[in-house]
Amino acid sequence: MSSSDAIREFVQGFLDNTIKDRNDIWTGIYRLLLDYEHGVPRITDSNRLGKGIWRERALQVEQILARTLACETSEVEPQLDCLMRQMYNSGIQRMNPVGIAYAITIMYLIERFCPQKYRLKREVRIGNGVFANLLNSRRKSVDIVVWPEQTTPDNDPVAVISSKWGMRHDRIRDPQEEADTYKQQVPNLKFYLVTNEFDSARLQQVINYPTIDGVFHINNELVFGAYGSAKNQIPGLKNLNDLIDLFNN
Repeated sequence: MSSSDAIREFVQGFLDNTIKDRNDIWTGIYRLLLDYEHGVPRITDSNRLGKGIWRERALQVEQILARTLACETSEVEPQLDCLMRQMYNSGIQRMNPVGIAYAITIMYLIERFCPQKYRLKREVRIGNGVFANLLNSRRKSVDIVVWPEQTTPDNDPVAVISSKWGMRHDRIRDPQEEADTYKQQVPNLKFYLVTNEFDSARLQQVINYPTIDGVFHINNELVFGAYGSAKNQIPGLKNLNDLIDLFNN
């Protein structure tokens, strides 16, 4: 079994046991993937969490998690980051397994909670599995590609889902370039971004980008709450459940 297959098996089993209905989605994902840094949930770059406003925001998220999980704040951390705790030894670099698990999670949720109107595939090779004219693209694969359920090899995809757990300030251009490039091949394609990014400025750069059709957060209410702001201060940031609704239509 490949490492990706092992991650998929673990993720699906974990989410089957953890998510009973759509209200459980955000806590299920955080229990699977969210880790701690400087003693608080890692909701942004590690170097921001030692002190100041970002530490305060992370502590707010921790308090909400404690209430939702019906435990003390000191008991939250041991319940999170189950993928890395249970599958890997400490010290293993987490970016790659978390990225794989996150894409698997998004696909799992759409397939579980939506009628079988679509066919989804993860890590689709560019030029071979999709976008044949981009064979020499510097990007090698697409996180998640969506086709109609009834399709032929010649059918164009209807959507691409880019799964980015976080977005470093120097990588904001990545999903923008993806959307531009893929839509040059399939003009009617929808491009969606699913993230756990909390930084308002970074989020606005992708929310307001013209070729990105929707930006979805694991729990957008946590972002609004962390900023102490109303939704209209981060307009356009949607919830992961809103993405699931799109594929129910």
